[in-house]
Parts: sequence; structure tokens; C-alpha cells
Amino acid sequence: MFSFFKKDPLRELREQSRAVLHHARRVWSYRRDLWSEAERTRFGEERAAVEVLAKEKEFPAEEMQPALERLEATLRELGGSVYPNRMIPEWVELIVVAAIVAGGIRAFFLQPFKIPTNSMYPTYHGMTAEVYPIDGAGPGFGKIVWGKITQWAKRIEVRAPQDAAGEVWIPLSAVDGPVQAVGLDGGVFGTGLLAGPNDVYLLQVGAASIPVAVPKDFDFITVLLKTYFPEQAKLPMGTVERWRKVLETARNRGDIVARDGHHFLRTRHNVGAGGRLVHFSILTGDMVFVDRMSYNFVRPKLGDPFVFATKNIPGLNDSRGNPQDLYYIKRLAGLPGDTLQVRSPVLYRNGVPIAGKPAFEKNNQRRLDLNYMGYFPSAGGSLYAQPLREARTIPEAHYYALGDNSGNSFDSRGWGFVPEREVIGRGFFILYPFTSRWGLAE
Repeated sequence: MFSFFKKDPLRELREQSRAVLHHARRVWSYRRDLWSEAERTRFGEERAAVEVLAKEKEFPAEEMQPALERLEATLRELGGSVYPNRMIPEWVELIVVAAIVAGGIRAFFLQPFKIPTNSMYPTYHGMTAEVYPIDGAGPGFGKIVWGKITQWAKRIEVRAPQDAAGEVWIPLSAVDGPVQAVGLDGGVFGTGLLAGPNDVYLLQVGAASIPVAVPKDFDFITVLLKTYFPEQAKLPMGTVERWRKVLETARNRGDIVARDGHHFLRTRHNVGAGGRLVHFSILTGDMVFVDRMSYNFVRPKLGDPFVFATKNIPGLNDSRGNPQDLYYIKRLAGLPGDTLQVRSPVLYRNGVPIAGKPAFEKNNQRRLDLNYMGYFPSAGGSLYAQPLREARTIPEAHYYALGDNSGNSFDSRGWGFVPEREVIGRGFFILYPFTSRWGLAE
């Protein structure tokens, strides 16, 4: 009864022989150069004896047992730090080998790349916001959990203090400036310890200033537009232009007020004590696999979403001439020798509307229903800027990079051409989040 629980001595001996031979191969690889010729000969003969017996069809247990004992005794004598087996060195070796393999794959084949901003929106998403009405119920528990799983959503709800009520005001950095950022997250007790990569903005209710902390590079102005200025939020233009429309309207209405040396923008929205000021979820940026191999054999193609290093692009140096050592992903919109020009919303390549990729065609058609706002000729910039108000020819060994979100992209229009030698690879697969965009990238 219950004979299936009994151990099979012959099977155990087979498994033992495989294990001992495995260790023998490791010891031979790591230690043989330290042995004398006689020790190498003895080890080889004992190892070969076990290998021959292990290959026999009729497993000779009576011969295998003493052969294993002889080989194992020699392993203990000559194995040094390799045998007897030590778990920690074995795991360390495994981890090191795995790290080397992963590093090789990342350096030469596939590299994950996190999309930081929305310059390629809606093809690729950086951090985006799902904004909820401040007088509504907001998402339920199920939606919050599902958003966390599929998009790593982080919900932010900011309320007025219980002792403050009245109109919401937005502090400005200047009379014509954006919403005021008061600095980075200061960490524990302002020491910088465990500081998060956050920007902190202020909203004003009565005499109370209420901070709103969001990740660096997050587009907080879009949250303010959708919360307090919904009409301007719908305009077919970039975020900066929409905000300028808000400020222009506010100036005409006298809604920008100076107090104590600072400027404040009226929202004409009142909240009660403890009322919501903003309510939104931050959705994570896309995680994209970058193919680092293909461009070693073929040249980048028009329309490729290509990744490049910024360190040797002069227009991306800071005010002191220090280069940004970053990686950007943009759409390759012009090859060496091409002539580009924008007559909004259309991008012309060599005198005809650019084609070949859905993002080109949707922007040329200004597909507002799909969040393609069309092309704009300028993105600001410095003396290295290459705006497209007039036709511009791309020099040899350089490329022209544009964001699909032309109204909100700092690209070759603002800092110039991309040197061919700085190109890293092609974005080809959206790994995360698990949305309809998951899969091969456009």
C-alpha cells in the first residue's frame, strides 16, 4: 500500500551521477590550471569512468556507486572554493551572469525607454491627466484599481482647508507667465532627504495658499485648463497657446490682479470650506522597446519614431554651454537633402504634403477628433533653431526631428538638426501600459 511514496534507489543514483558530473565540469573549468599534470590525469580518468557508466543502457548500480565515491572524494580534494558547492557564491555567479546578459541585450539589441513628455502625443503618451469635475463624485473604487493595474494611475485630490472658502485664484510667475511653480519637493523636513522628483504649484483660496505636488515634467497647466477654463481647453492648438488665450481673455476682463508684488489669475469659481480645488489622475508614460540593432545595417527611414542622444546637439546645451546628456524620441520628418516647410496645418516635404505614416497624414488633416492638432512652423528656441516658416534644407549626415504633438513639442524647430552619429535606435513596441496602444508602435 502507498508504494508510490517509496524512493527508487536506482533513480536516486542516476540523479546523483548527473549532479556529480555537473560539479565535475565546473571544477574542471575553474581549477584545472592550478593542478599538477598527475592531478589532471587522475581527475580526468575518474570523471570519464562515471560518464561511461552513466551512458550505459543497463545502469550498473554496483559499479556506479564506488565510481561516484572516488570522483566526489577527488572533487573535495581539488575543488577548492568551487566544491563543495556553496549557495552564496553560486547565486552571486548566477546574478552576475544574468546582469551581463541583460546589459548586453540592452546595449546592443533592445532597450526599454520611458516616454517622459507628451511631445509625441497621441502616438506615444508621456504622463497624461484624466481630469474629473471638481463638483462630481470622481472615479469609483473599481475604476481606481483598474487604472492602477493598466496605466499605473495615481489619483490626486486637493481640497481647500476647512477654515478657507471663497474664489479660487491661480498665482502667476509673471503678468503674462504660466502658473507659478514654487520649487521642487524638499523631502523630509525640507532637508532634501527622500525628496521626490516633484514640482510644487500653488492655488489660492482667500488668504490660504494650497500646494499641489506633481511629478516633474507633468503638464499641470492642462489640469487647470480642463478644470477652470474648459472652453480654451478645447481649442485646436498646443497647451502653451491655449494658456495664452486664457491670459488674453483674463487681461481683457480685468481678471489678472496684482497683490503684494505678485500677479493672480481669477478663475471665477468659488469653493466652500474643504471643497475640491483639483481632482485628477496621472497616467504613466508609455514604456517603449527601442530596437538598437537595425540601424547598424540599414539607414533610418522617413517617419521612424527614432531615439537619439542629445549630448552633442548644440541647441540643447544649457545657458552655460553644458550639454544635456539625455535621450529623446521624435518622428524622423526629414532626411539629408530634404526640404521642409510648414503652412499650417500641413507639413510639406520637397514641395508636397508629407506622407507615409498615419501621424503625418492625420496631422496634415488636423484630425482634432483623434487629438492631432496639425503642424506649426515654430517651437521657440535659440540661435540654433530651425523653424519652418520658410523652406529649409537638411544638410548631409543630419536628420530633422518633429514631435507628433507639434503645438507642444520642443524639437528640431527649436534646437536644430540631429547629427546622424547621435541616433540610437527605433521605437517599435509599446510594452506598457496595457491599453489599446499596447503592441507594435506606429
